[in-house]
Formats: sequence, structure tokens, C-alpha cells
Amino acid sequence: MAKKIKAVIFDWAGTTVDYGCFAPIKGFVEGFASIGIDITDEMARKPMGLMKIDHTRAIAAMLPEPIAEEQILQAYEVFEKTLFSNIEHHCDVKDHVAKIVGLWASSWARRNSGFPEMKSPPCPKTTKTN
Repeated sequence: MAKKIKAVIFDWAGTTVDYGCFAPIKGFVEGFASIGIDITDEMARKPMGLMKIDHTRAIAAMLPEPIAEEQILQAYEVFEKTLFSNIEHHCDVKDHVAKIVGLWASSWARRNSGFPEMKSPPCPKTTKTN
């Protein structure tokens, strides 16, 4: 008996949209700038995958001088505020994703009598502005 695909779930953050995770990187850079500390994109990217408060602490641990927990929390608070305003500038669905989804949907339509319900990620814009 052939198995049928019942769902296809995509990880969108940094995979299907915002490849390179530019929105959170900018948020971390802005968060640390708010406490007078300049960090590089590379520093902001290195702990990617951690919970964001832990990510903020990991960046702080990379600094040449230790900073207080209050400063970390302030940088994190600014990160949270700027992340969502930055997302709208980095939310285009990547070309390879659109192609793969199109191929999958076309294949599905040939085997079935219609398309499955397809939901796209919430994104305030569909055109890149940066």
C-alpha cells in the first residue's frame, strides 16, 4: 500500500524566508548598540539556534569585557522590539522554495483531484525592501 503525504511543513525562519537570518542579526546588533557595544554580524550569527535570550547571553560571553545581566536584558529587550520591525524587510519567500513547492503542488495535482490546503507563513510584506 502506497503511503500518502498528508502534510508538508516548512521551517520558514532562515530557511524558506530570510535565508541568512538577517532580521535577527540586525536585531542583535541593534540590541547591543543600545547599550553602547558594537558587535559584528558574525558575532550575532554564531549562536544562531539557541533560544534568543540564551543567544543574547552567548554574544555577551564573546565580548572582551563582561557585562551585567541588566545590560544583557536591555540588549535582549531592544532585540525583541527591533526583530519584528526588521522581519518585514527580510520576508521574501526564496526562489528555490517557490520552485520546490510549485513542483510538489504540480505533482500532487496530477495524482489527485485538486490541491491540498496550502498555508503560507505570516509575513507583513511579500516584496523585499532592502
